[in-house]
Amino acid sequence: MNKELLAIITLRGTALGLRTQGLHKQADALDAIARGIEAKRNVDQHMQEVADMLNSTDGISEDQWNEQSRRID
Repeated sequence: MNKELLAIITLRGTALGLRTQGLHKQADALDAIARGIEAKRNVDQHMQEVADMLNSTDGISEDQWNEQSRRID
């Protein structure tokens, strides 16, 4: 399990614990941090998919390019 995923799980679990104690503002802050980490992971994953697609496009037709583009979306 990578560090980002572990951080997300830890933050979400801690936020849940804080909510049970009535500390909603603090829990909201931890949830916001977790959402930021998740967003970064999603962007990184998408960038890797695009890089992989670009690296595999040498000598392909426009139709093949469009098909690969649709798969990423």
